[in-house]
Amino acid sequence: MTVVVARSPGEASASEQREAARRLLGLGLQRAFGISPTEFEVERNAFGKPRLCGRPDVHFSIAHCGRAVAVLVAGQPVGVDVETVRCRDSSVAARCFDASERSRIDAAVDPDREFFRYWTLKESYVKALGCGLYYPLNRIHIDVSPEGEPESDKPRTRFRLVEAFPAVVIALCWLGRGERTTQSDPVYVEW
Repeated sequence: MTVVVARSPGEASASEQREAARRLLGLGLQRAFGISPTEFEVERNAFGKPRLCGRPDVHFSIAHCGRAVAVLVAGQPVGVDVETVRCRDSSVAARCFDASERSRIDAAVDPDREFFRYWTLKESYVKALGCGLYYPLNRIHIDVSPEGEPESDKPRTRFRLVEAFPAVVIALCWLGRGERTTQSDPVYVEW
């Protein structure tokens, strides 16, 4: 598994985010599978999830916001989400989180950051499934331990939070199919 994260010193435009994502995907594919960063073609599934043409053994996920881009590359289905921490939306929380998740968010030292920890974890899961927000986020239960270790009610699903930047939360998800996945430390790049 390869995780590549780039952080922008300020707000990046949508085109800058897309360009950074393509470069990071190339770096991740090269590190994980030896695929040349200039020799890959991307297509999308029916839900819009990108995949490599002709390489069903290669899985990746891309996420970006104004301050960061994250790419996760692995040999099994994966999802990544990245969000800038901002004010939480209580109506979104009511629709997407169960009562225990909302209680943990409300009781947190920084409820806005906690909201985005749960949000990114859930979104990384639906991205790993390949269906995005077509899957109702309230159908997965997440619990983040005091040490920051996420767990869910979904079997053979693993998560990780990457919180290297104060204003950004990144969540990783991989669907295990029973095998163990080696977690590597993220590669950080400035852009």
